[in-house]
Amino acid sequence: MTDPRDRIELPGGPHYSLEPTAPHERAVARYLRGQYIALRHFSPAEFGEDWPRMSVALLARLDLFRERLGSPVIISPAPGALGRQLGASDTSQHNIDRWGEVRAADVMLPRTDLRDRATGEAVVQIARGLFGGVGLYLDWQPHNGLHLDVRGYRRSGLPYPTEVATWSRVAGQYVALDRAWDVAA
Repeated sequence: MTDPRDRIELPGGPHYSLEPTAPHERAVARYLRGQYIALRHFSPAEFGEDWPRMSVALLARLDLFRERLGSPVIISPAPGALGRQLGASDTSQHNIDRWGEVRAADVMLPRTDLRDRATGEAVVQIARGLFGGVGLYLDWQPHNGLHLDVRGYRRSGLPYPTEVATWSRVAGQYVALDRAWDVAA
């Protein structure tokens, strides 16, 4: 039976159970801004000083993304990979000043070759099912990565995005996501 603290209610949507997949595993419940959130693949320490300001919807989707991917996902070590203070007029999903929370994360997949088209497309497909914004970055170091955000959830009132913003960057050049692997070749 699932402990109520192993469920979270996403904005506008039902509870999502983050039950362990094996009997010996236990989802770790963390209390964040009045809600319990069960994370199996991330700890508060990985979000550093931004932990108290993280969007609960973003955290839940990051954990589900890692689960579905079946491979490590790490927060990018670059400054601003999570929260940024950019002023109220800047619409970046990272912008705490505008949204009052961190709604975007830049992540790296150290064991996943995003430059391989089949692999990259499969990873992007998983991300598109969970996030409202998906950016593929084939020029990040030390690993290629993704920008993932929860834009659109508040407007739609649904537990999934109705539209997904996508883009990619290859060698410093922004291109349509479906062209990323052609440009990188």
